Amino acid sequence: MIILAQDSWSAQVFRASLTRLVSGPLGLVSWIPQRMDLARENTELRRRATVLFVENSRLQELAREAGRLQGMIGLESRPGLLYMPSRILARSSPFGPQSVVLDRGRQHGVTGGEALVSPMGLVGLLVEPGQHESRALLLSHRDFRLRALLQRTREEGILSGGAEELILSDIPFSSPVATGDTVLTAFAGTRFPGGLPVGVVSRVLESGGLFREVRVAPISRLNGLEEVYLVQNRERPADSLSLRWAQLPQGPDSSGRTP
Repeated sequence: MIILAQDSWSAQVFRASLTRLVSGPLGLVSWIPQRMDLARENTELRRRATVLFVENSRLQELAREAGRLQGMIGLESRPGLLYMPSRILARSSPFGPQSVVLDRGRQHGVTGGEALVSPMGLVGLLVEPGQHESRALLLSHRDFRLRALLQRTREEGILSGGAEELILSDIPFSSPVATGDTVLTAFAGTRFPGGLPVGVVSRVLESGGLFREVRVAPISRLNGLEEVYLVQNRERPADSLSLRWAQLPQGPDSSGRTP
């Protein structure tokens, strides 16, 4: 009886050890798909958050526009937007974000002039589409140009890039623009979706001329960007002002690869 009891105990230990040995790899195998599913879900959630942010910003601005134009007819219907996720592959300088290389090119449907959007707002403009990769200017690039709109006063100007602050020009001296005013993308004459937040007025300087010198702080943090969404306004061609930039010394070659 003692021998049988010892054999039974040894068998139980063996079976328990064998179960742990087998369940370890099986547990790892079942864990990998779960992690992949979570990664896909996170990517989809980020995409939805960006889409909702853009649409909400546009709807809010359109609601304001509708209030101003109430009673008028023939309002222009807004074109549809196409969202394309993209990762940042490289940056132009370690000392400050100015231009970036994206993992999307002509083979993915990129045409040039797409807006770069983060969950906070506009961060840049795609200017050099390659076959596989593309180069984009961030708001901080000195050659960045954009038609912009002061949300409160409804005055439009040209927004220029800068390392520390953006510069909003062509705002009349009589404008009541003030610190804290929100700056949006303009609706007219641009391929960008209208009504996207770009920045907040940080300073209003007295230039002594016919126009005010308005400084704008970007609404998005540019240093930590890893992923963005390219937003195409397909029913409006890119305007010449949006695509006016200096030739960068190391753009993508004909294959789309950056040297």
